[in-house]
Amino acid sequence: MVLGDLSLWKLLDDLIREPDPDLVNAASIDVRVGAEMLLEVGPDELKAVDLTAGPVRLEPGAFALIPTLERLMVPVGHAVELMLKTPFAQQGYHLSAPVWLDPGWCGTATMPIRNATRCTPLPLERGMRLAQIVVHPLDQPAVRPYRFHDQEAQAAARGTVLASARHGSRQ
Repeated sequence: MVLGDLSLWKLLDDLIREPDPDLVNAASIDVRVGAEMLLEVGPDELKAVDLTAGPVRLEPGAFALIPTLERLMVPVGHAVELMLKTPFAQQGYHLSAPVWLDPGWCGTATMPIRNATRCTPLPLERGMRLAQIVVHPLDQPAVRPYRFHDQEAQAAARGTVLASARHGSRQ
């Protein structure tokens, strides 16, 4: 089952810190591109790219880890699926791995994005409504919710970037 707009509006403050009600759709909530992305520039080498100064181009075949602008908080009775919005997928943006957020997960989600076109650079900029979250209610609240309640704090403690999505693992 997927939550519809009335349920999403009721749950919005529990899902997103400082939510914008205009992002709610009939069965999803839009999420926007954050302020900085990590662009693959070599084998196991990522470079931070500022997205606040204006659009940047994701060249054909290029790969980037792109955080959401929204800080997400998954209630214990729900799970969240992040997916590209269809018009962007049709332009050649490709979500390289499924992004599934377990109950109790909190932080900015990382979208592993690849330009799947052969010849066309694709623009990326802060605030772009590139993806959406779909909220799935659980049949009952999770007994063992996600154990790290702040994804950024976990990453900072490790001194690493949220690169698990690059390898196809869950966030």
